[in-house]
Amino acid sequence: AAELLAAGGRLRVNSVWFSNPSAQVTLRLIKASSPSTLGTQTNGTVIAMKGGGGPDPRVRLFTAAPTAGVAIGDVFEQVVGTADSIDIIFGDLNTEALEISGSQALGINVSAAATIVGRIMFQEVR
Repeated sequence: AAELLAAGGRLRVNSVWFSNPSAQVTLRLIKASSPSTLGTQTNGTVIAMKGGGGPDPRVRLFTAAPTAGVAIGDVFEQVVGTADSIDIIFGDLNTEALEISGSQALGINVSAAATIVGRIMFQEVR
């Protein structure tokens, strides 16, 4: 469904919010050592908290399934129904933050075609 790319930098993922898919899906967050290829994609809109915003090549949205990058492993997996919302938060309550760097990516994968609403909150780490 979507992918966040470190694009040579280091990103800290604060949360992933996913809501009301048009069909029940299994949502998987997958940390990968390389980005996905192929598929039909567009750049997602990144809204900077300190001004600006617009299409950004670090966030890709897919309307046709890509070939997934090389998975490091699953970060999260859950079935999400059409009336469900889920907010996955990283780095709270003494848990480790989720970071991706270099050529790594965070894939937001769904098990079936669906229209979704979602948000990835992240910050650049220097």
